[in-house]
Amino acid sequence: MHLYDTGIKLYRIRLLALTWAFALITSLNGSVLALQTDVLQLCGTLLVILAILVGLVLLRSPRSLILLRASALIFLLIALIQLPALPNHRIVLALVALTILSQGLVRRSSLAMGAEVLTSSSSERITTTLQCLTIIVYLFAALAKLNEAYINPVTSCAATFLKQALVLHGFSLDVAIAPNILHGAIWWSILSEVLICLLLLVPRTRMLGVAFGVAFHLALATDYVKYFANFSAAMFILLISWLPEHAAERIWVRGVSFWRVITPFAAVAMSVTLLCVGINIIEPPTWIILRYLFFMIFASGLLINLVPLAIGDLIRAATPQIWSWKAPVWTILALAIINGLCPYLGVKSRNSFAMYSNLRLDAVGANHLLAPYSADIFGLLADRVEVISASDAEFSGKIEAPGRELPYIALCTYLANMEDTPRTPAVDTTVQYIRNGQRLIAKRGGQLPVDCPGWLARKLLFFGPIGEGSEKRCVW
Repeated sequence: MHLYDTGIKLYRIRLLALTWAFALITSLNGSVLALQTDVLQLCGTLLVILAILVGLVLLRSPRSLILLRASALIFLLIALIQLPALPNHRIVLALVALTILSQGLVRRSSLAMGAEVLTSSSSERITTTLQCLTIIVYLFAALAKLNEAYINPVTSCAATFLKQALVLHGFSLDVAIAPNILHGAIWWSILSEVLICLLLLVPRTRMLGVAFGVAFHLALATDYVKYFANFSAAMFILLISWLPEHAAERIWVRGVSFWRVITPFAAVAMSVTLLCVGINIIEPPTWIILRYLFFMIFASGLLINLVPLAIGDLIRAATPQIWSWKAPVWTILALAIINGLCPYLGVKSRNSFAMYSNLRLDAVGANHLLAPYSADIFGLLADRVEVISASDAEFSGKIEAPGRELPYIALCTYLANMEDTPRTPAVDTTVQYIRNGQRLIAKRGGQLPVDCPGWLARKLLFFGPIGEGSEKRCVW
């Protein structure tokens, strides 16, 4: 049941399994841990608890292929339940899970009967696929940030979160020098994502690219109120896939005490904290700080082990390592590219590797510096409604104010969720909206309009508010 073949140690896969387990636990931070009466959400809660437990065991046994594949399968089930509101970091993890499951088990007669191993060829195909995913995610994230609202310090999400991170750590920006600092943070975030790709693609600087990527995500995670720790943990998996086997072995051997003691301890403590949050034992502020500290323990340990190797490669001017290339799983890469292109095609506007980018792409206009508008290939953005009022406070909060426009499919999704989500005590929910100049009313318990897109479309396509006001929202 080990991850390595006879005579082939595959330390890189061990590190991938380790970072996968930590990302799995970090990503499932209380999202569905509250007790629910809905059967589907209750199943999601049970799956989250099971995934955390399997992740903890995998941290202690990162050589177990069975645990790795089991945790990947459980996570995919959780992701299916959460669609369409699946955050970007979980989309990345879902693609990683698909990559893990795409490589089958192989039986070796030279091993004990029934032993299951991962061949060197399968290992290289997994890492090649993850390497390609790294470039896809970073480039789409950088591309989305090339818009007028993001490079403007007044509206930029980068400026907003920098100020928030400083306040969280007891600092504040001097008004006189703040514009320069904010502009620096904005362009640093864009150029860093491009620079990581360039460093990774050049063999001589590959180790430096991995170390810089980890440091970049450590800096992002200082805003511990948002989801940057979740996204960083997911990206650690992709970054580790770029390590050559000899470097992975040195990191594993040199950091064996860290991997075996500190990381599992932090993960156990974090998981217990999350479970306590689910039943309201620990106050949320305490949970947030503890979760932040546990993430920093893992990420700092990873960076400390990477830096000496990266510096050593540059000082020794060693012969560049030849990139061990195996054909990636093209289907998974196609899914990643399609997901990144969705805002530009008008297929969906949320959770498409455009996180916190202030991006607005409509059928009639855009704030992007390169794309004048969305292609809107299915006409989903052009078919919009104006919400006049909604008795549901949660829905009103999502659209911010009456009069905000939504794609019709987004309204249909909400109307369908009114029936799927039980309320205790039961409440009457009413939404008034205008479509094609006609004022309409939808009530809880009524049937969906006959021209609403079907269940599958509502499950896969996720839209937020549209119009110029939406560019000021820092949406994950």
